[in-house]
Amino acid sequence: MIYPPWDEQTVNDLNSYQTAGSFAPFFCQTKGCKSILRATERGFVCPEGCGYTQPWAHEWMPYVRPCKEAREVQRINELLLTEGYGRVIAELHRLYREQYHRNYRAQDVKPKRGRPRKRKK
Repeated sequence: MIYPPWDEQTVNDLNSYQTAGSFAPFFCQTKGCKSILRATERGFVCPEGCGYTQPWAHEWMPYVRPCKEAREVQRINELLLTEGYGRVIAELHRLYREQYHRNYRAQDVKPKRGRPRKRKK
């Protein structure tokens, strides 16, 4: 883990991590406030001014860059905050089905039909 004080480059990298969408960002843990924390030279703070702070980060966090699917991850994080787990699970199922069908089209393979073979004992 890394602890403050953080230099300007580390603060910028941590804030980039918080908005990258590659992994779930740190959220405020104050009851009723679920804001995404903002990195400062003194550690993570809640931008809503509720006073919540987090004085550490994982060592690998400053090196994370946005992934190709960052927009999907960010949208799922927003759904979780606004709609709850039920909507997030439905969205993940939709993305899975979409990816599954995309893979079949890419391989130009048709699903097998008929009865499954019996296993030999």
